Amino acid sequence: MRNDSIAAALCAALLIPLPAGAAPVQPQNPDTARASTASVPTKNPGAAKTPAAASQKNPAQPATAPAPLTAVSDTVAVPVWPKAAVTLPVNQPTPASFSLGTVEGINPALLSGVTAKGYARKVEAGPQTVGQVLVTSVTKGDREETISAEGLTAQFDAKGANELFPEKTLEVKGSKSALVAALERLAKKEKNEKKEEETKKSQSESTVRQGSSGSRSNDLASQYRTPTTIASTPTSDKQTTTEIRTSTEGCHVRVNLAQGKAIRQSKEQTFTDGVLSGESQCSDSEVSFPLKKSYASCPTDIVDLNALKAWPQYSLIYTDEAGETHAVSECTKDTESPYVLTEDESQCAVSLDFTTARAVPQAALVYLNRNNAPVQARGCAPSTKSAAVKMTESVDACPLRHDFAAGKSTERSMWTYVLGGITHQAAPCADTGRTFPHETVHTDSSGSYICPTITDPNRRTVTLQSRQRITIDGVARYISECTPDKRTTTETRTSTEGCRIRVDLAQGKAIRQSKEQTFTDGVLSGESQCRDSEVSFPLKKSYASCTTDIVDLTALKAWPQYSLIYTDDAGETHTASECAKDEETPYAISEDESQCAVFLDFTTAKAVPQAALVYLNRNNASVQARGCAPSTKSAALPMTESVEACPLRHDFAANKSAELSMWTYIRDGVTYQAAPCADTGRTFSHETVYADASGNYVCPTVTDLDRRAVTLQSRKQITIDGGVRYITECSPDSAAQAIISTTEGCTDPTKWTHDIEAGQSYGQERFYYTRPNGSREYVTACQTSATTYRQQQTITGYQNHDDQLWAYPLSTVTIDYAGKPYTIVASQVLPGAAQLAYLPQGTTDFPTGSSTYEGCNAWRQTARSEHWKRPDDTEYTKPIGAGTPVGPVNVCIEHVVETRPMATGWYGLTRENSETTWGNDGANSPTTTVFNFCTAMQNVHKIERINTDTGEKISTTCKFPGNAWIGWCEAAKVTSRQPFPAAEPYIHSIGGTAISLTERKQTLFVPPCPF
Repeated sequence: MRNDSIAAALCAALLIPLPAGAAPVQPQNPDTARASTASVPTKNPGAAKTPAAASQKNPAQPATAPAPLTAVSDTVAVPVWPKAAVTLPVNQPTPASFSLGTVEGINPALLSGVTAKGYARKVEAGPQTVGQVLVTSVTKGDREETISAEGLTAQFDAKGANELFPEKTLEVKGSKSALVAALERLAKKEKNEKKEEETKKSQSESTVRQGSSGSRSNDLASQYRTPTTIASTPTSDKQTTTEIRTSTEGCHVRVNLAQGKAIRQSKEQTFTDGVLSGESQCSDSEVSFPLKKSYASCPTDIVDLNALKAWPQYSLIYTDEAGETHAVSECTKDTESPYVLTEDESQCAVSLDFTTARAVPQAALVYLNRNNAPVQARGCAPSTKSAAVKMTESVDACPLRHDFAAGKSTERSMWTYVLGGITHQAAPCADTGRTFPHETVHTDSSGSYICPTITDPNRRTVTLQSRQRITIDGVARYISECTPDKRTTTETRTSTEGCRIRVDLAQGKAIRQSKEQTFTDGVLSGESQCRDSEVSFPLKKSYASCTTDIVDLTALKAWPQYSLIYTDDAGETHTASECAKDEETPYAISEDESQCAVFLDFTTAKAVPQAALVYLNRNNASVQARGCAPSTKSAALPMTESVEACPLRHDFAANKSAELSMWTYIRDGVTYQAAPCADTGRTFSHETVYADASGNYVCPTVTDLDRRAVTLQSRKQITIDGGVRYITECSPDSAAQAIISTTEGCTDPTKWTHDIEAGQSYGQERFYYTRPNGSREYVTACQTSATTYRQQQTITGYQNHDDQLWAYPLSTVTIDYAGKPYTIVASQVLPGAAQLAYLPQGTTDFPTGSSTYEGCNAWRQTARSEHWKRPDDTEYTKPIGAGTPVGPVNVCIEHVVETRPMATGWYGLTRENSETTWGNDGANSPTTTVFNFCTAMQNVHKIERINTDTGEKISTTCKFPGNAWIGWCEAAKVTSRQPFPAAEPYIHSIGGTAISLTERKQTLFVPPCPF
């Protein structure tokens, strides 16, 4: 049948649009009375009125015999429901299959196993959206019979509906005679086929199992019990009815990869008097869901380094009618969208191979994934785009290393390479292993002096000068300036070099040690042992260098530690001892419950307060000595399990209710919830009751005044510890009376029952029966129905409790209704919500801005904080006490406060003249000799070392500029008398000490300061 013909048939058969004043369209009804005979408005509502009804409406007119109305008398109402969910497109008819219910006046055997086929759609009719159904034929197996050209039709309120569901019953109307004729033709074909089949079997089988003719071809039909036709008036005896329903319960969704879809399976169920008596195997229905690729569930790509390609992976998923997503395959390589691998040299350093003298560029293999993010497929390896370059070793770029003490110089070289036009240093200067011995020379190859001689006309002496020379590849190179030849001199000096400072704990000071050194020709030739000098430094306690306290949890005490330090004359601080316990300043350890959460022990049903052990250190900062443990001050609290705090969880499908309980405890008069409501394991069976123990009805009866019939109502009840509790409102009994359930007028979710803790919402319905004039008589108001809607909870935020290091999730609860989400609760803490603990992320020390000082050394104080990750991925920083001081940091500067020129020694002694006096006996008398020399002068700087943070003066010392004791010369003379010829080269007049003519003498040493 073409779509345009179907649409024409629908338009011809149904009221489109609805005329003004017409009765409301028929809503979809829950399957509460599929065997009922309730009617819907006919094509001509006035034609359906009986004369009796007309006379009741207008008693002034006398009742007359009705004229024959064959169209009305031949009309039949047939209850039908979709065998599977059917989409309702706008205007465009779509094929649909329906199950048939019991029809008054039609033999149930004709309806057994029969499927009605037709079409469905929805159209806009003024302000209403009208759903339309047209049934054109009946089928059984592979046989099909057309009912009539007009078929059976129905229309209903389809506002907000996009599908017809198997749970909803409709009533289609049309010619009863045409329907019966089609059913009889269908049954006759079936009977003829069965006879032919039995004849064939009797010829091939020796023994034929006797039974009904339909037992082999249709087992379901053979088990079908023919119900008694429902009479038009109520009777006292209850009659047996049988119905066939389509259900998806227990049937899985079958995945068909070849067709690229997931197919919802369903089964046929037989109900006898409303009780399930049999069902078929699950088979494919007309509902399917397209398969789609999902890359998010397959984060790992497949990489082929040889082909320089990578591929993403995906799994196949589908989304069912409830909006839930299901994965139906493992991760699979997506060959349609490969990634190209390329080299990236920017991620790698150049590899230096000194064995082959090559610099090899390195590169990583990378690609851009489907999110355009770079991914490294392989680490660094030799680049295929940039060739290796040669490294060059050069000695010209490095100076020689001279070792004058060892009398040799060492050659050094540097490795370099050129890449991209830029010269890069591969390694710093290093010894090549080639050395050149030093040679002291006075003359060149021609015999000429290479340095000027030092001539002393007075003494008639000449002092030669020499230079140090090395020969490299036959070429001589001077490596020193001219130096006068030396004569042997001996000198004793006091030195602290190599002598440690001795710590004397008994005296509480550190003593500077020194030694006597003997120099021959300026070269050290001997020295004494180190011994105490007169310079000492007081010992002080330092707590900054000992950051760890000693803790005794048993005694609930802690002690700081210190080390002994001293500051030398240069202002430098030195540690003189290991860290030691300071017995004089103990800290008291106490419990702090504010740092810990209560421990919930469900095994013993106790809530145990926890506490950390803390103390205040010498900086008045809180320090945690021990983590959380049971408190000794607050006793464990009993936890109570209560069922009164939780509602029952009703399972109407299983006809039982489950008991829920909640654990709580009381602390300081406040009740805390320890755990959300959970099943106790105790269940209570549902019981349908009509009367109480005294025989009184528990619900008012529903009276049908037109038919003078009474319909009983019942309630569901459970018995808990001998007490009866009703769990539902009154519900009319499903009897022969045409009482129909409808959700019309009860579709406002704001008035529904929403059980957040049980995770489901209950819809509403109300009951009515149809009067002969077609109007409805409602017998109940809107009330909670057995139709449940699964609630979806989505976390939309968190309620953080930083002081207790946990958060409650803020949840939004919705249900799917009429194809759209409806919000029940928006961003609230739900009862029984779990406490989500923060995750530790380590600790960090932050500067506090304060410092402690010891001389020039500053220790920057810090505060330690813990980092905790909240469930919403934000971070909470919790201060926990003092951190580790940073230091020492030298904060001193040196400031010259006074400079004095002072004589520091002498040098440059030369003879000016000499005169010999002869005695009377002609013997030689002592010779008088006049010598010139330089008094060495130098500025002595007095320097103060100042702490720049505090302004405190730390120490005072003296220094020579550049540490040189000779600054300039002040000329001086001295006269000496010596017996001849011993007058040369010694004199006795300078300090009474024999002094060499070539000697230099330092008489002033700093530090200490001479002023």
